[in-house]
Amino acid sequence: MRADLERRALGYGDAERTLAVKAGAALWEAAFRGLEVTGAPMLTPQLLAHAGRMLALRREALFVLDVRAGRLHLLPAGWWNVYGRSLDPREWIYQVDLGSPSGTLTRRVAGAGVAHAVLTPARGEPWRAVPITRDAALWAAIEDALRQETRFKRAKLLGVDSGTAAPSREDLGEMLSDGGIVVLPGESTRAGLPNQVQAARIGVADIRPDPADGLVTTRVQARDELLAAMGVPRELITGATGPAAREAYRRFAALAIEPAARVLAQALSTALETGVTLSTAALMAADVPARARALKGLKDAGLSLAEAREVARI
Repeated sequence: MRADLERRALGYGDAERTLAVKAGAALWEAAFRGLEVTGAPMLTPQLLAHAGRMLALRREALFVLDVRAGRLHLLPAGWWNVYGRSLDPREWIYQVDLGSPSGTLTRRVAGAGVAHAVLTPARGEPWRAVPITRDAALWAAIEDALRQETRFKRAKLLGVDSGTAAPSREDLGEMLSDGGIVVLPGESTRAGLPNQVQAARIGVADIRPDPADGLVTTRVQARDELLAAMGVPRELITGATGPAAREAYRRFAALAIEPAARVLAQALSTALETGVTLSTAALMAADVPARARALKGLKDAGLSLAEAREVARI
């Protein structure tokens, strides 16, 4: 209950439902689902996708170690709080929310019983991250403003020269709220009524959503900044093709996914007390031709084969 109230207070729920956040998180989920796991057979593609989404949005992911029928399982945490006065993370206490078909279960688990990967720690507080959803709250507010604009039903004003009196503003508002075609007498063009009404002197005028240009521009800028904060090049969202799309994919895999995978692997290795690796080799398969060309160029420039392979990461 406390965690749910905190989520609402910080606006996480609304932010995570916006299109930009969904698109960016979906890319992280897909990339993590394709990681090659060594040393942690219980880490399924579904759990990897969950970790990818959490690292994309919250910049941290938490799994609770759970032993059932003699087998170790990883339970994905939806929300958690950390307590403790010790400097040893294994002695901290985690209050964790775990999902179940009938609701949320809350457990208190020692730090030694969790795998906690923190991608971007808060300054001076290594037990928590700075979530991207705080910045995404601005995007959510912009989306809500645009949604309010588009809720206005489209209508057509049909002006006729009847010589009768114009409706009041209140009556006109009620007439337009239902949409469709609204017939107005010619006197409706008198001063004080909206421009669209004045345009319908004799003829038809459209009444439709008309969001401010500044709001639309701000939405695009906020989207690009939000995606950049998530490590997602905008070209992967806007449908770019050719070299631009390939370069964007390389940047995403090498600069966002690979470092995050290393952080998660380190957290799992510490918790499971065994070496865990998460390889992005499968994600880089599409980049092999470009790396081969880079290898040849480096060799032609005078580097040895070993040096060229190290630089080209082959």
